Amino acid sequence: MKNISFDINRDEDDKLVIQEYIGGKEYVINSVCCRGHNRIISAFYYEKIIIEGRGAIYDYEVAIDETDPHFRELVEYNDKVISALGLEYGAIHGEYKIDENGPVLMEMNSRIPGPFQKYSLIDSVWRHHSTALSLESYIDPEECIKKSNKPLKYLTNYIIKYLIIHEEIDVITPTFEEAFDDLESFEYADSIFKGEHFYPKTIDLLTIGGFVFLTNNDETKLFKDLDTIRRMEKFEIEKIFDIK
Repeated sequence: MKNISFDINRDEDDKLVIQEYIGGKEYVINSVCCRGHNRIISAFYYEKIIIEGRGAIYDYEVAIDETDPHFRELVEYNDKVISALGLEYGAIHGEYKIDENGPVLMEMNSRIPGPFQKYSLIDSVWRHHSTALSLESYIDPEECIKKSNKPLKYLTNYIIKYLIIHEEIDVITPTFEEAFDDLESFEYADSIFKGEHFYPKTIDLLTIGGFVFLTNNDETKLFKDLDTIRRMEKFEIEKIFDIK
């Protein structure tokens, strides 16, 4: 209990809110709404790992489309949530868990998806990005509504890897290009902190060391490159960061 009695600013609290644990697989559904018509523009599932004494943290997320067995049920539930909240225009980011009992809402925000994704990369995966489509929902609503039923299909396999710092380090500078450039799937990477900085051990989303963006038409090669990064962050962190 002590491990969860601290808020986001690391201040000790004297009260806790305890709720039922929701199991199952965690998904992200990103959409753009126009006059109540929702268009799904991207979707992912999350994979997390357990940190001793802290709980689960983000490891990576994988792009999905209509071929995912849970996709249609999630989209229908997502539409109901948006309608219940009265959202009618712009970008919407929803997160859900789903198990044998069906989907459950984790969170929903009126915002474009993160993290640090270049529009050129998003376009290469999905043919579009949320900023342009959100603008269209305001300036050309009729066209936006026409597209609301377009099926979601990605053009290439896509993974976002959350860099996990397994032990705290003092970093001079990230060396992502040198570390990952030989990986066939590597597109680019970005760090949370810029330049010389102390990187604490990753215990939550705020202490992630950065993000690596991977695409590959060959799913096997994509996950092989992902495994390489996971091994490096755990055993060869000095290849990813120039450390004091």
